[in-house]
Amino acid sequence: MEDMIEIKRTKGRVSLKLNAIHLGEDLCIIITGGDRPHLGAITVGSKDVEASTFCFPKHKEDHITKVLYELFTASFDKNIVLCCGIHVDKIMKSEIDAISALCIEMIEELKSIINV
Repeated sequence: MEDMIEIKRTKGRVSLKLNAIHLGEDLCIIITGGDRPHLGAITVGSKDVEASTFCFPKHKEDHITKVLYELFTASFDKNIVLCCGIHVDKIMKSEIDAISALCIEMIEELKSIINV
């Protein structure tokens, strides 16, 4: 298992990057992209602890981190931290939909890479 995994996706003017870092058996996943990558929301949890999400003021990435956390932890039972920060200037609804789809694609690819 690699210590650091990087997955990239682009659709139109939206470019995203997922970095996954193994911390022993645990995992930290960071998804950033758009015009100004940043930290917008964080979801953390494990099989023994209910997930908790923190969203910075004026950010909406918690919708992404919650969905991706549920997708990933359906088959991953270790501790996980999922961070996300994506900003696209003058974003359109179709680009928001593309971001969601690209994030799901990247999480599914990550699951296949680490066999979960």
